[in-house]
Amino acid sequence: MRQGEYSIGVAKVTSLGISFRGIYYSNRVAIKEGWFEKVRWLSNWTVVIMYNPNNMNTVYVVDRKKNCVIPSESIELRSKYVNY
Repeated sequence: MRQGEYSIGVAKVTSLGISFRGIYYSNRVAIKEGWFEKVRWLSNWTVVIMYNPNNMNTVYVVDRKKNCVIPSESIELRSKYVNY
């Protein structure tokens, strides 16, 4: 990951996933720690992310406590394409 290719943004954690620019994302840490369940009891939960504007398939949640980034893959809801 080359730093110059990435922008910084703020994404919202929702019960459906990490939402950024109309796309939902998930990652192993969010699932393991139950982010999508916990957010139901928290009013506003946002995370800082790094992303490549030319490729929005993966964004990276910035974890300042662990000094790392967590790759998060797109989980865009595909149910609208079922039976097509």
